[in-house]
Amino acid sequence: FLYAIAIIASLITQSWVKVCDDLTQYLPETTETRRGLTLMEDEMKTYGTARIIVSHVTYEIARDLADQIEDLDNISSVDFWDADKTADDTTLPSAANKTYEDYMQGADALITVTFRGENDDQSAKDGLAAVKELLAPYDTYISTDVGYSKSETLNEEMGIILVVAALVIVLVLLLTSRSYAEVPVLLLTFVAAALLNKGTNFIFGEISFVSDSVTVVLQLALAIDYSIILLHRFLEEREHAPDDRTACIIAVSAAIPSISASSLTTISGLAAMMFMQFRIGFDLGLVLIKAILLSMLAVFTLMPGLLMLFSKAMERTRHKNFIPQIDRWGKLVYALRHVGVPVFIVCVVGGFFLSNQCPYVYGDNAVMTVRRNEHQAATDRVEKEFGTQNIMALVVPKGDTASEKAVLKELSGLDEVDYAMGLSNVEAKPGYFLTDKLTPRQFSEMMGLSYEEACILYAAYTADQEDNYGPIVGGIDSYTVSAMDMILFIYQEKEKGYVTLDDEDEREINDAYTQITDAQTQMLGPNYTRMVMN
Repeated sequence: FLYAIAIIASLITQSWVKVCDDLTQYLPETTETRRGLTLMEDEMKTYGTARIIVSHVTYEIARDLADQIEDLDNISSVDFWDADKTADDTTLPSAANKTYEDYMQGADALITVTFRGENDDQSAKDGLAAVKELLAPYDTYISTDVGYSKSETLNEEMGIILVVAALVIVLVLLLTSRSYAEVPVLLLTFVAAALLNKGTNFIFGEISFVSDSVTVVLQLALAIDYSIILLHRFLEEREHAPDDRTACIIAVSAAIPSISASSLTTISGLAAMMFMQFRIGFDLGLVLIKAILLSMLAVFTLMPGLLMLFSKAMERTRHKNFIPQIDRWGKLVYALRHVGVPVFIVCVVGGFFLSNQCPYVYGDNAVMTVRRNEHQAATDRVEKEFGTQNIMALVVPKGDTASEKAVLKELSGLDEVDYAMGLSNVEAKPGYFLTDKLTPRQFSEMMGLSYEEACILYAAYTADQEDNYGPIVGGIDSYTVSAMDMILFIYQEKEKGYVTLDDEDEREINDAYTQITDAQTQMLGPNYTRMVMN
């Protein structure tokens, strides 16, 4: 009765468990990666992206689709080959080293989409849904992390694995049991322990998606032998005890030391995991230790009651032994005792040297499995046709735009770097970069304004800045303002109604404002700036 109440409570409290999808949260705080990620999370946004293959299309169709995608809501930008532009004309550094083949492979077109929101934002999910709807008539492969939950995917796959494991275990128990009624005793004991463990995970506040998904199977593998030990001890005691109650009491008292010793070795190994610098070990170890303790609790408190409830059924459902006698194997092992030990030692030494030759992969995409889910299959197709993206972010204190520009230029020249991008090397117009400090004359040339109009705008800008009237008094000709700041200022004054532009100039300023604010959101924080390279 108490276990029934506890199981019902566990089914309710399962929804209280917070699951973390991001393994980088478990990196030590002192590592450069974790420090950089923390700065980026605090100061900047990382917009979600999607690499999309549209198959069986011509360049003209793909170009039209890219333009249509760019016009959708919640889309920040779209990257696709523009035959009307050359690399020198583009304002995107990422496209400077690209060729037609980087976007078109036969009848496959690669369109890269940046959403106006992070991977988990509803705006990004809505944007992805709109893209999918637009591309529904076409054969597409979409590689993206927008709306993709590793925990949900892993839970679905672990559900299948758990069913397979359960079928195998039931088959093994049937083959090794002495009566059919033993199987439900073992399964009920384990299911109760598993549900209690899953329902009590909320006490940790938050656990990783790995711990949430794989603990049930690991608990099954590590702890089911506890119930088997008690069951076999009970069956042995029944042969000699006057009744089932006495047999159960003796079996429990005799099994406690052996089961406890077995569990302590398991708990010790799991506790060792908790000392890993990568804190996923601590998380997984903690959840699994609780699972082992709850499995022991279920064996010592629930299973004796189940044995008594099913004792008569176990007597009635006895069956013949399905496992043949293995005396011959024992005799063979004994006969080879002098040969077996040296052979085993040789194998251990060989295994030690061969273990150092084992290649390792870092990242789940590099692990090839027979079954691939939709997300993995799309990523495989995109990477096979157009190569793998390996993006690194470099976070530095903001303010020195000249040094940033020099760093980006040097990085872009490296053979290993496809492109390096930051605010300092994004062009406002061909030949003029967003962070360049421009005089009124340079700004007028960039924007196609008259020199007098530029001077008026600069004077208005200086007047708008607190304690900055010096240029107005001393002459504004040599005063410099970054192209980015001036464009933002003109947009703000236009919105206030202080500046009037013709339709073409207004459209140009609006587009520039959108691009700049998107770039600032992703690249510029209160104290740091971010540079990205592939």
